[in-house]
Amino acid sequence: MSDAAGRPTATTGDRNTYPELREDIGEDPARYLADLNGTTWARIRGIQSDRVIQAWLQVEEDLGPRKPVIKRLNKRRRQLQDGGEEDA
Repeated sequence: MSDAAGRPTATTGDRNTYPELREDIGEDPARYLADLNGTTWARIRGIQSDRVIQAWLQVEEDLGPRKPVIKRLNKRRRQLQDGGEEDA
């Protein structure tokens, strides 16, 4: 399911889910973003592509957005652009 701009939209249940993103990037970022914890931050540190970061940012914008999440995703994007593997 997509909105008019072609962005994936959520289905509802216990938490929002994004089946189109799961199909596109192999995971549903909402799984990690619904309840922020150490796993969320570890997964952000492990992101290896800008495409995945963009999908996470789309979901976070839909869920919040929360500044700490946006900050870490943008930091990880910069690290990838710089060719680095530092922690987010």
